[in-house]
Order: sequence, then structure tokens, then C-alpha cells
Amino acid sequence: MKAAATDIPQPDRAVGVFLDEEKLIADMGFPISPDDLIAKAKYALDGGRYLTDEELVDPDKFTFNAPVVGPLSYAEFTTAFKGFGLTEAFPDLQPCIYHFRVDPYQPGRVWFTSRSWGVNTGPLMGGEPTNKVADAPPQNSSFTFSEGGKIVDMTVGYVQDKRLGNQGGLGAAFGMLYAVGKGLPFPEGQPYKISWRFRLVNLLGSITRRLRKGRG
Repeated sequence: MKAAATDIPQPDRAVGVFLDEEKLIADMGFPISPDDLIAKAKYALDGGRYLTDEELVDPDKFTFNAPVVGPLSYAEFTTAFKGFGLTEAFPDLQPCIYHFRVDPYQPGRVWFTSRSWGVNTGPLMGGEPTNKVADAPPQNSSFTFSEGGKIVDMTVGYVQDKRLGNQGGLGAAFGMLYAVGKGLPFPEGQPYKISWRFRLVNLLGSITRRLRKGRG
């Protein structure tokens, strides 16, 4: 029996093969232009200003999220970041940030891609420098700005292609630590491993295909 048209869920946002990004962004009526939003994001990122300049953020609304970390408040986030000691461990780290764009769905959100590269030449995790390279895969991150121009949300470390770099498919701090031999001792701090259940499903699928091929 075919469902009535009224029973079929309808999209609550613009959909289609290709979106008219400029129109969608304009229709949101956000008071800060896309160019200015991107400029604000670049300013906050340059030299890690967002970590030290509280004038750039709204600490009462700020949230930080990574693939397995968060949500964290601004105080929790900055404390955690300093606790890793990455600035001291990778003093010449190059963030390699590119592809800035404004989200056509979420007002005030700026996405950007990064592929950081650095050498561990400073003390790390209570140990001596490893002098090893941390070469990150491309990863998506974002800032969301309030209408007043303050950062109210930040996301980092969402890997786009786990095959690239030497961080085992991990992003952000977890990936950098893994790359230089300091991977954290829990599953989230290590490269993804296929579960035995998924391996079993793959094995059964392979056997089924062979049987069908043999019968054919």
C-alpha cells in the first residue's frame, strides 16, 4: 500500500543536487557578511589568538567539540589544550589552513580545512623530544559566530581522508601524539580497528559470493 503524500516526511531545509549557496546565505539575513566572517575566522586562527584572547569569544555560550571530545566550555577547552603541551612540543608547527567557506545552512558558521605539519622538537608528555614528524590528514574544523561577532562554537579534527598523512587517520591532538609515538592508551587515541563482528560479516559475505559464483 502506497503511503499518502501527507505521511511522507518533507525536508525542513533547502535540498537539491546543487545548492545556491549565495542565495541561501543571503536569505539567512546574518548581519555579518561572508567575507567578514571568514576574515574573523582567519584573525582568530592566526597565531592561535582564539586560545588567549577572550575578547574573541563569548565564554558564556562557547562550546568546543571534536570527534570524541566535548562539549567543553571555553575554560575547559583552553585548560585541556594547554595540558597537552603541543605548543611547546611542536614549536614550529605549520597549521596549513585553507578552503574557508561559510555554511549555507547554519548562520554564522565558517568551515575550514587544515593539514598541519610539524616536528616534535620539544618535551612532550613528560618525555624527551622524539624529533618525529606529525603530518596530518585533511580535517574539517569550524567556528560559529554570534551576531555580535563572538565565537560561540568550535569544532576540530573531523578527518576527511584517513589514508593521508601519518596520524593513523586520527585528527587534532590525538593524531599528532600518535604520529610521534605517543599515542594515548585508549581506543579513541589509536587508529580505528575493525570489530570482529564486522570482520565476520565481511567473511560471510565473501563466502556467499564465492558460493554463488561457483554455482553460476
